[in-house]
Amino acid sequence: MKALVVYYSYSGITRRLAEDIALITDGELRELKPQKPYSFSYNTAVKEAREEIEKGYCPPLAEGAEPVEGAEVIFIGSPNWLKTFAPPVLTFLKTVNLSGRTIIPFCTHGGGGFGRMIEDYKKEIQDIKIELAYQKEVVAGVTENIDVYQKQKILNRVVKHKGSNFSNRWNELYIVFRETYGIDLKARRKGYDLKQIKNGDKCKSVLEYAVKFGHLDKLYNIALKLYETDMDEIIHNIQIGLN
Repeated sequence: MKALVVYYSYSGITRRLAEDIALITDGELRELKPQKPYSFSYNTAVKEAREEIEKGYCPPLAEGAEPVEGAEVIFIGSPNWLKTFAPPVLTFLKTVNLSGRTIIPFCTHGGGGFGRMIEDYKKEIQDIKIELAYQKEVVAGVTENIDVYQKQKILNRVVKHKGSNFSNRWNELYIVFRETYGIDLKARRKGYDLKQIKNGDKCKSVLEYAVKFGHLDKLYNIALKLYETDMDEIIHNIQIGLN
C-alpha cells in the first residue's frame, strides 16, 4: 500500500511531524508551497491567514498540486490555524483529484487538537466524493497533546534558553499576545490580584494567571512561532529525557 504524506508547514514543526509519519509508513513526502509565502512576521501572518480562512480563499500553489498517481493512502497535515487547516491545504483538496484514495488527516497544535478540521475535511471530501479515514492510531504518539504542566515548564525554559534575557522574552511574549488577542495579561493579572487582597488568592506570576484563565495554549502557540529553534530543542530534550 503506497502512502503519500502531504503537508503545509509555516514554522517547520508540521514538516517534522510529516517526516516522522513518512518514516513510519515508508511514504513519499510532498510539501505544499504557496506562490506567495506568508509573512515572516507572526502578527502579519496571523492576519493574512485569518483573512484567507474567513473568505475561503485558496492560495495558488507553487509546489504540491501535482497529480497523486499511485498513492492509495494520503496523509494530509497542517498546523491548526483558527481551528481549521491552513489555506494551502484547502487549495490541495480542491485542486487535486483524490478519487478512490483514503485520506488520513494529521495536525500540529498547541493544545487545540483538530479543532473543526475533521468537519471541514468531511465537507470538502463530500464535495469531491472521496473516503475519509480518520485514524488516530496511525499517528499515535507523535500528535499527543503536551499537558499543562509541560507547557509551563517549556515556557519557563525558553525564556532563559542559552542565557537569553528572560525578562525581555516574557515581555515580548506578552506584547505579541496582547497584539494578537487584544488581552493585556500583565494588566489583567494586576487587576485580578488587587481584587484578591482579602482572600489571598493571588497569582504568583502572569503565567499562573494565563493558566488559571485559559490563555496558556495561545501563549504557548506564540512562543512556538517566536522562538521556533529554541522551542524545538527544548521539546526534543524533554522527549528524550534530557534536562
